[in-house]
Amino acid sequence: MESARGDPAIQDLERLELRGENMAEKQNVIICVVGRKGSGKSHLIKGAIAEARSRSWFFFIWDPMGEYSDVPRENTFTDTDDAEEFFDWSRKEPAWSEGWMARFISHFNMEDDFESVCDLVYRRGRLTFVVEEVPLLCEPGYAPPNFDRLIRLGRHRGVNLVCIGQRLAEFSRRLTAAADIFYIFGTKEPRDLQGIAERCGPEVAAAVAGLQGHDYVDYQVRDDSFKVITAAAGGEQGEAGDKSGDRSADARA
Repeated sequence: MESARGDPAIQDLERLELRGENMAEKQNVIICVVGRKGSGKSHLIKGAIAEARSRSWFFFIWDPMGEYSDVPRENTFTDTDDAEEFFDWSRKEPAWSEGWMARFISHFNMEDDFESVCDLVYRRGRLTFVVEEVPLLCEPGYAPPNFDRLIRLGRHRGVNLVCIGQRLAEFSRRLTAAADIFYIFGTKEPRDLQGIAERCGPEVAAAVAGLQGHDYVDYQVRDDSFKVITAAAGGEQGEAGDKSGDRSADARA
Protein backbone atom coordinates (compact mmCIF):
# COMPACT_ATOMS: atom_id res chain seq x y z
CA MET A 1 0.00 0.00 0.00
CA GLU A 2 1.50 3.33 -1.02
CA SER A 3 0.77 6.60 0.70
CA ALA A 4 -0.37 9.55 -1.33
CA ARG A 5 -1.60 13.03 -0.54
CA GLY A 6 -5.15 11.72 -0.73
CA ASP A 7 -4.50 9.06 1.91
CA PRO A 8 -6.30 9.89 5.18
CA ALA A 9 -3.08 9.09 7.04
CA ILE A 10 -1.42 12.01 5.26
CA GLN A 11 -4.40 14.27 5.94
CA ASP A 12 -4.34 13.35 9.63
CA LEU A 13 -0.59 13.87 9.87
CA GLU A 14 -1.13 17.39 8.58
CA ARG A 15 -2.67 18.01 11.99
CA LEU A 16 0.67 17.07 13.60
CA GLU A 17 2.53 20.15 12.40
CA LEU A 18 3.28 21.70 15.78
CA ARG A 19 6.09 24.10 15.02
CA GLY A 20 7.00 27.72 15.55
CA GLU A 21 4.11 30.18 15.46
CA ASN A 22 1.57 27.40 14.92
CA MET A 23 2.23 25.97 18.39
CA ALA A 24 -0.22 28.30 20.11
CA GLU A 25 -2.97 27.50 17.63
CA LYS A 26 -2.86 23.70 17.37
CA GLN A 27 -3.62 20.84 19.75
CA ASN A 28 -1.52 17.71 19.82
CA VAL A 29 -2.90 14.48 18.32
CA ILE A 30 -2.75 10.88 19.55
CA ILE A 31 -3.13 8.16 16.89
CA CYS A 32 -3.39 4.42 17.61
CA VAL A 33 -2.57 2.04 14.75
CA VAL A 34 -3.71 -1.57 15.25
CA GLY A 35 -3.15 -4.65 13.12
CA ARG A 36 -1.70 -8.12 13.00
CA LYS A 37 1.80 -8.77 11.69
CA GLY A 38 1.89 -8.21 7.94
CA SER A 39 -1.36 -6.24 7.89
CA GLY A 40 0.33 -3.11 6.57
CA LYS A 41 0.17 -0.92 9.68
CA SER A 42 3.86 -0.03 9.85
CA HIS A 43 4.01 0.41 6.08
CA LEU A 44 1.16 2.91 6.30
CA ILE A 45 2.94 4.99 8.92
CA LYS A 46 6.30 4.80 7.16
CA GLY A 47 4.71 6.17 4.00
CA ALA A 48 2.95 8.93 5.90
CA ILE A 49 6.17 9.89 7.68
CA ALA A 50 8.07 9.99 4.40
CA GLU A 51 5.48 12.43 3.03
CA ALA A 52 5.48 14.55 6.19
CA ARG A 53 9.28 14.72 6.28
CA SER A 54 9.22 16.60 3.00
CA ARG A 55 7.47 19.38 4.90
CA SER A 56 10.24 19.69 7.51
CA TRP A 57 8.52 18.01 10.43
CA PHE A 58 10.21 16.25 13.34
CA PHE A 59 9.83 12.53 14.10
CA PHE A 60 11.47 10.42 16.78
CA ILE A 61 10.76 6.69 16.53
CA TRP A 62 10.94 4.01 19.21
CA ASP A 63 11.93 1.13 16.93
CA PRO A 64 12.50 -2.07 18.96
CA MET A 65 12.47 -4.34 15.90
CA GLY A 66 14.71 -2.14 13.75
CA GLU A 67 12.08 -1.73 11.03
CA TYR A 68 12.69 1.91 10.07
CA SER A 69 15.76 1.41 7.91
CA ASP A 70 15.10 4.66 6.02
CA VAL A 71 16.25 6.62 9.08
CA PRO A 72 19.80 7.90 8.46
CA ARG A 73 22.45 5.84 10.21
CA GLU A 74 23.77 8.88 12.02
CA ASN A 75 20.28 9.44 13.45
CA THR A 76 19.93 5.88 14.78
CA PHE A 77 20.71 5.55 18.49
CA THR A 78 21.18 2.69 20.92
CA ASP A 79 22.44 4.78 23.82
CA THR A 80 20.30 7.36 25.63
CA ASP A 81 23.26 9.70 26.15
CA ASP A 82 23.75 9.88 22.39
CA ALA A 83 20.02 10.49 21.91
CA GLU A 84 20.15 13.34 24.44
CA GLU A 85 23.07 14.90 22.59
CA PHE A 86 21.05 14.68 19.37
CA PHE A 87 18.08 16.40 20.99
CA ASP A 88 20.35 19.21 22.20
CA TRP A 89 21.58 19.65 18.63
CA SER A 90 18.03 19.51 17.22
CA ARG A 91 17.02 22.65 19.11
CA LYS A 92 19.47 24.73 17.10
CA GLU A 93 19.47 26.02 13.56
CA PRO A 94 19.55 24.66 10.90
CA ALA A 95 18.01 21.52 12.43
CA TRP A 96 15.00 23.49 13.64
CA SER A 97 14.15 24.89 10.22
CA GLU A 98 15.00 21.78 8.17
CA GLY A 99 13.28 19.11 10.24
CA TRP A 100 14.56 15.56 10.84
CA MET A 101 13.74 11.91 11.53
CA ALA A 102 15.58 9.81 14.14
CA ARG A 103 15.06 6.51 15.95
CA PHE A 104 16.11 4.54 19.02
CA ILE A 105 16.75 0.78 19.03
CA SER A 106 17.09 -0.79 22.48
CA HIS A 107 19.66 -3.56 22.71
CA PHE A 108 19.80 -3.86 26.49
CA ASN A 109 17.15 -2.97 29.07
CA MET A 110 14.08 -2.09 27.02
CA GLU A 111 11.99 -0.84 29.95
CA ASP A 112 14.68 1.51 31.29
CA ASP A 113 15.61 2.73 27.82
CA PHE A 114 11.98 3.49 27.00
CA GLU A 115 11.52 5.47 30.21
CA SER A 116 14.65 7.49 29.44
CA VAL A 117 13.59 8.13 25.84
CA CYS A 118 10.09 9.22 26.95
CA ASP A 119 11.69 11.71 29.34
CA LEU A 120 13.93 13.06 26.57
CA VAL A 121 10.95 13.43 24.23
CA TYR A 122 8.93 15.25 26.88
CA ARG A 123 11.74 17.67 27.69
CA ARG A 124 12.53 18.28 24.02
CA GLY A 125 8.91 18.85 23.00
CA ARG A 126 7.53 19.96 19.62
CA LEU A 127 7.80 16.66 17.76
CA THR A 128 5.90 13.51 16.84
CA PHE A 129 6.87 10.42 18.84
CA VAL A 130 6.20 7.14 17.01
CA VAL A 131 6.08 4.12 19.35
CA GLU A 132 6.25 0.69 17.72
CA GLU A 133 5.09 -2.46 19.53
CA VAL A 134 3.31 -0.61 22.35
CA PRO A 135 2.10 -3.83 24.07
CA LEU A 136 5.73 -4.81 24.72
CA LEU A 137 5.88 -1.90 27.15
CA CYS A 138 2.32 -1.43 28.40
CA GLU A 139 -0.55 -3.45 29.82
CA PRO A 140 -4.26 -2.57 29.77
CA GLY A 141 -4.05 -1.20 33.30
CA TYR A 142 -0.52 0.16 33.15
CA ALA A 143 1.67 2.57 31.21
CA PRO A 144 5.29 3.31 32.21
CA PRO A 145 5.40 6.55 34.25
CA ASN A 146 7.19 8.76 31.71
CA PHE A 147 5.06 7.44 28.86
CA ASP A 148 1.96 8.06 30.98
CA ARG A 149 3.16 11.66 31.41
CA LEU A 150 3.38 12.04 27.63
CA ILE A 151 -0.16 10.72 27.25
CA ARG A 152 -1.54 13.06 29.91
CA LEU A 153 0.59 16.17 29.45
CA GLY A 154 2.17 15.87 26.02
CA ARG A 155 -0.20 18.51 24.70
CA HIS A 156 1.54 21.10 26.86
CA ARG A 157 4.86 20.21 25.23
CA GLY A 158 3.58 19.93 21.66
CA VAL A 159 4.23 16.17 21.55
CA ASN A 160 2.08 14.06 19.22
CA LEU A 161 1.94 10.30 19.69
CA VAL A 162 1.58 7.63 16.99
CA CYS A 163 1.32 4.30 18.82
CA ILE A 164 1.43 0.99 16.96
CA GLY A 165 0.60 -2.55 18.08
CA GLN A 166 -1.05 -5.80 17.08
CA ARG A 167 -4.00 -5.97 19.49
CA LEU A 168 -6.05 -3.05 20.79
CA ALA A 169 -7.03 -5.01 23.91
CA GLU A 170 -3.35 -5.04 24.93
CA PHE A 171 -2.90 -1.25 24.67
CA SER A 172 -2.91 0.80 27.86
CA ARG A 173 -6.45 2.00 28.58
CA ARG A 174 -5.00 5.40 29.49
CA LEU A 175 -3.65 5.61 25.95
CA THR A 176 -6.78 4.43 24.14
CA ALA A 177 -8.97 6.74 26.23
CA ALA A 178 -6.85 9.72 25.19
CA ALA A 179 -6.59 8.75 21.49
CA ASP A 180 -8.06 11.04 18.82
CA ILE A 181 -7.77 8.67 15.84
CA PHE A 182 -7.63 4.91 15.33
CA TYR A 183 -6.41 3.13 12.19
CA ILE A 184 -7.50 -0.50 12.56
CA PHE A 185 -6.58 -3.25 10.13
CA GLY A 186 -8.60 -6.40 9.57
CA THR A 187 -8.99 -9.26 12.03
CA LYS A 188 -11.54 -11.97 12.69
CA GLU A 189 -10.17 -12.96 16.09
CA PRO A 190 -13.10 -12.74 18.58
CA ARG A 191 -11.00 -11.35 21.43
CA ASP A 192 -9.56 -8.63 19.19
CA LEU A 193 -12.99 -7.69 17.87
CA GLN A 194 -14.36 -7.54 21.40
CA GLY A 195 -11.62 -5.10 22.41
CA ILE A 196 -12.33 -2.95 19.35
CA ALA A 197 -16.07 -2.96 20.07
CA GLU A 198 -15.51 -1.93 23.69
CA ARG A 199 -13.40 1.08 22.76
CA CYS A 200 -14.63 2.11 19.31
CA GLY A 201 -18.12 0.63 19.15
CA PRO A 202 -19.73 -2.48 17.62
CA GLU A 203 -20.16 -0.81 14.22
CA VAL A 204 -16.42 -0.27 13.93
CA ALA A 205 -15.71 -3.85 15.06
CA ALA A 206 -18.12 -5.17 12.41
CA ALA A 207 -16.41 -3.08 9.73
CA VAL A 208 -12.98 -4.36 10.83
CA ALA A 209 -14.20 -7.97 10.65
CA GLY A 210 -15.17 -7.46 7.00
CA LEU A 211 -11.90 -5.90 5.82
CA GLN A 212 -9.86 -7.45 3.03
CA GLY A 213 -6.10 -7.39 2.46
CA HIS A 214 -4.45 -4.16 3.57
CA ASP A 215 -7.71 -2.22 3.93
CA TYR A 216 -8.25 -0.46 7.25
CA VAL A 217 -10.85 1.46 9.23
CA ASP A 218 -10.19 5.12 9.99
CA TYR A 219 -12.12 5.95 13.18
CA GLN A 220 -12.23 9.61 14.23
CA VAL A 221 -13.06 9.86 17.93
CA ARG A 222 -14.14 13.50 17.99
CA ASP A 223 -16.75 12.98 15.27
CA ASP A 224 -17.56 9.44 16.43
CA SER A 225 -17.46 8.42 12.76
CA PHE A 226 -15.49 5.99 10.64
CA LYS A 227 -14.70 5.09 7.06
CA VAL A 228 -13.14 2.09 5.37
CA ILE A 229 -9.95 2.91 3.44
CA THR A 230 -9.28 0.51 0.59
CA ALA A 231 -5.69 -0.27 -0.35
CA ALA A 232 -6.69 -1.22 -3.89
CA ALA A 233 -7.93 2.32 -4.43
CA GLY A 234 -4.57 3.80 -3.43
CA GLY A 235 -5.77 4.98 -0.06
CA GLU A 236 -9.15 6.25 -1.21
CA GLN A 237 -12.21 6.26 0.96
CA GLY A 238 -14.56 3.33 0.75
CA GLU A 239 -17.57 2.72 2.92
CA ALA A 240 -18.29 5.36 5.58
CA GLY A 241 -20.46 5.30 8.64
CA ASP A 242 -21.70 7.48 11.49
CA LYS A 243 -22.20 5.98 14.91
CA SER A 244 -24.57 6.76 17.70
CA GLY A 245 -24.21 3.65 19.85
CA ASP A 246 -23.10 4.24 23.45
CA ARG A 247 -19.93 2.69 24.83
CA SER A 248 -19.38 1.92 28.48
CA ALA A 249 -17.39 4.33 30.61
CA ASP A 250 -15.03 1.48 31.43
CA ALA A 251 -13.98 1.27 27.81
CA ARG A 252 -12.86 4.90 27.88
CA ALA A 253 -11.21 4.80 31.31
